[in-house]
Amino acid sequence: MIAQVPRLRIVVFRESRYWLAQGLEHDIGVQAEDLRDLMCRLLLTLELEAATMARLPPAPKYFQDLWPHKAGLLVPDGATSDVGIELGLVA
Repeated sequence: MIAQVPRLRIVVFRESRYWLAQGLEHDIGVQAEDLRDLMCRLLLTLELEAATMARLPPAPKYFQDLWPHKAGLLVPDGATSDVGIELGLVA
């Protein structure tokens, strides 16, 4: 289980053959060829960056503008409500 992180919205989208996850409140992102690997990389990155995440700036406006267009919310395998992240799937 990952450490408690502040509430973080993350947009998830496909670009070419890769899936990307981009944090909005803090400019943090990962990419992978499938959703399972993407979620693993995202959770690991959040764990590693938890202590310093507050120093990261918000994501660029391009990514912020994707959030209202999300098709739905995703829940990573093994995640619980105390994780503090919302994953919005953008079509």
